Amino acid sequence: MSTLKADTIQNTSGGAATLTKQHAAKLYSYYTQSTPAVTGSFGVSSISDDSTGRYTISFTNSFSNANYSTSGVASLDGDPNARFNMTYETKATGTVKMNTFNINSPDEYKDGLSDAQLFGDLA
Repeated sequence: MSTLKADTIQNTSGGAATLTKQHAAKLYSYYTQSTPAVTGSFGVSSISDDSTGRYTISFTNSFSNANYSTSGVASLDGDPNARFNMTYETKATGTVKMNTFNINSPDEYKDGLSDAQLFGDLA
């Protein structure tokens, strides 16, 4: 058996190696809208607070089309029993508008904590 150890793997031109047959998240963010603060992210150029429970994530690198997949979890700051959900409102190749709302009252948007992950092909 052989062991491969490396600190950096590059393509033949010296750039980032392309992973094939893998579908890792191309973007993730951990956002606290009530502060507002981005406490962790990858592939995010900025997040704008649009209104209560609504915000827009702008990407460092655009997706090839708006047919990427969104996934996420939302919770209300300091209330572990609150039942909240997160969904996208609109998707574009370089941004996604997200909503955080009360599951029992979908028109009740709330600021809270949200984890978002996006999967798809980059442009």
